[in-house]
Amino acid sequence: MIITLLDVAIPLILETLHDNYACLYNCLFVSKFWCNVAVAILWGSPFTRSIQSANPSLLVSYLKCLSDENKLDLHRMGLETSWMHSSNMFDYPIYLEHLTDFDLRALLLALYPDIDPRTELAAFTLLVRMFMDRSKKLRKLELHYGIDYFATDIYQLCAQRHSQLEYMSISMHHSNPYTLSHLDDEISTLLTNQKGQLKYFGLWHADEHMKAIMNALLKQKSSIETVEFCFCAFNVDSLIIWVKQFPKLLKLIFDNCKGVPPDIHKSLDGMMINGYAAPNSTRIVLTRVM
Repeated sequence: MIITLLDVAIPLILETLHDNYACLYNCLFVSKFWCNVAVAILWGSPFTRSIQSANPSLLVSYLKCLSDENKLDLHRMGLETSWMHSSNMFDYPIYLEHLTDFDLRALLLALYPDIDPRTELAAFTLLVRMFMDRSKKLRKLELHYGIDYFATDIYQLCAQRHSQLEYMSISMHHSNPYTLSHLDDEISTLLTNQKGQLKYFGLWHADEHMKAIMNALLKQKSSIETVEFCFCAFNVDSLIIWVKQFPKLLKLIFDNCKGVPPDIHKSLDGMMINGYAAPNSTRIVLTRVM
C-alpha cells in the first residue's frame, strides 16, 4: 500500500515543483508532516518489534532522552553513557502508547548483558519514570517486574497524567509489607482516576490487599469488559456480589486463584457461564451469556 502510494504521489509532486523558494519550503513542510505521522506510528508501541528483532537500538534512543541528571546517574552506576550525549530527532517518549516492562527489561539486558541486578533495577526505574512523566497518550500499561523497587511517585505520576488507559495489568509479586501498604492505595487511585475508557484490567499475586483495588475497579464498571486475576485469593461470597455489579463485563478469568470454586458460574444467576472445560485445570474462564 505504501509503495503504491509513493508511486502515485511522487510523480505528482515532481510535476508541481518549480525552481523557486516557495516550492522548497513546501517540500520541507510536507517532509515534516510525514515525519510527524510516521514517528507517532513507529514509536507508539515499539517494544514488541524490537524484541522480535533482538535489537536494543530502540533503548539507545530512549536513553538519549533521559535528563542530563539521569544520564549522570547511569554513568555513576558504571554504565557506558558516552553515546547518550548525541541528540535525537524527536522526543520519542511522548509518543509511547504501550508500556510493557517485560520487553523494556529484555532490551536493557540486551544492551548491557553484564549489568548487575541492583544497577539494572535502578536504570529500569529511571526509564519507567521518564515514560510516566513524558508520554502524552499512554493507553496500555503492563507493570509486572521489580515492583518493590518502584518509588511511589511512579504510580502517582501515572495517576496524575494518564487518565485514559484502556488496558492495565499489574503484579504485586514479592512485594514486601512496606510496599504493599502503599501499593494498593496507589493502584486504587490510578483506577479511580481513569475517565471511563478502561476495558481490560489484570491483577497478579494479590490477596488481603484486594478489597481496595476491587472497590476502585467498580468506578470503571461502565467500560470494563475483561478482568483477569492470577495467583490471587478471594472470599467467594464477596466476589459474587462484586461480579454482579459489572453490566458490561464480557469475560472474567481466574488463574491459580484461591477461594474460587470451579462452579462459581452457578452462583451468578445465569449471568455468566464457564467457557473453559479443560479437566483438572486451575484456570476458570467465565463468559457472559448473550
